[in-house]
Amino acid sequence: MESCINDFTNLDENFTILATTPTGFEKSALDEIKAKVPVVSHCLSQGKIFFQTSKECMTTLHSLKSVDNLYVVVKYIPNYTYNEEKEKALDDLRKIPNNLPWSEVVDFWRLNQLHCKKKVRQFHKTPEEAAEDYEQSNRDQVQDIKGTEEPEKCDDAETPAKRAKLDDILFRVSATRVGKKQSILSQEAEHAFGGELNDHTQWNFDLSNYNFEVNLVLGVDSVLVSTSLTSSSLHRRNITHFGITTLRGTIAYNLARLCKIKTGDIVLDPMCGTGSISIEAASDWKDAFHIAADNFLPAIERTRNNVNYLNKAANQFPVDVIHWDVTNLPWKANSIDVVVTDMPFGKRMGSTKDNRKLYPAALAELARVARVKSGRACFLTRDKRSMSAALQSMKQWWKTKDSFYINIGGLKALVYVLQRSEEIYVKPEEVEQ
Repeated sequence: MESCINDFTNLDENFTILATTPTGFEKSALDEIKAKVPVVSHCLSQGKIFFQTSKECMTTLHSLKSVDNLYVVVKYIPNYTYNEEKEKALDDLRKIPNNLPWSEVVDFWRLNQLHCKKKVRQFHKTPEEAAEDYEQSNRDQVQDIKGTEEPEKCDDAETPAKRAKLDDILFRVSATRVGKKQSILSQEAEHAFGGELNDHTQWNFDLSNYNFEVNLVLGVDSVLVSTSLTSSSLHRRNITHFGITTLRGTIAYNLARLCKIKTGDIVLDPMCGTGSISIEAASDWKDAFHIAADNFLPAIERTRNNVNYLNKAANQFPVDVIHWDVTNLPWKANSIDVVVTDMPFGKRMGSTKDNRKLYPAALAELARVARVKSGRACFLTRDKRSMSAALQSMKQWWKTKDSFYINIGGLKALVYVLQRSEEIYVKPEEVEQ
């Protein structure tokens, strides 16, 4: 991993970005990064993508849809040995911040501030203030979609008053310990590293309302120092009307990306919930036709509200919302190019007993409407037994190209990537006739 990680020196040199993504989607996220950002080199680890790039990428970095958080690597120390005595180990840790180029890192932070979304303060607010912040956040999101004006921060940064405010750094240090072999705890590392950084830079610290976060990863035999480029996870977007099983934006986008959507494709989510998958797909593949559907009327209402809200500024999300039953689609055979959906897990929605009937019936109907040979599908589920049985019964029409586990809030779920076979699907009742 050391070969693809460069320590930060200055803005004119290549630097290393660390992007996090839901575990299991590393390759899909890297595919998007390569398509949108000039990448010099890269490497993958569990839930993380390290890639070298230059400052020209800043305009597109925050528009990545497959990643949750972004960091710039300041220092990576491989083959690091932790002293067995706690005090000596903490003393070794205190030496690290004194030799890092913090002035250049701050220059990078200033550049990043022009592109990242402002963090909304949520501490000690009255309900009226919280409501106003929510409305302002929504207005900012609509303006981002509209894309007709320059970001406000670019203009503000030119005025002396705003520049002075930008220089007023409020920092905190967040430490993560990998494993338990280190002689120091993460809280002790935060205190030691943060105290030394405060002495060295004279920055003010604030553990709650900070604007500059230093991240310290205490690996088994390494130390990684980075600074956050995102004030909150990038998955917090687009959805304003939530359901009990609303899918995160980054997961929804990665599912859509696995199907390699093309111009002119008809993309269907037959069990859309709140419409996350269709909205995320429509945000990147605007020249395809996106259909979100569900049999649950409250889900249809939420999806319509989400799509309508996003399209207030302009029709940037071409999604049609329809009410139907996935086992009896009002669609002619051999007509759908892509199917992407989050199947009921049988926990918060439905049950595993229901899934044993629903899964094979849904796969059969989707095999009927999917384009023979070229149709693609991607399914997310946690009910492996029901899905495996359904795929076994439908193996004549659906071929499994890939399957892998992902992490959803600490739960393991399975992603299936399928390809429609050349076999024509005929309903059993039609065969009898």
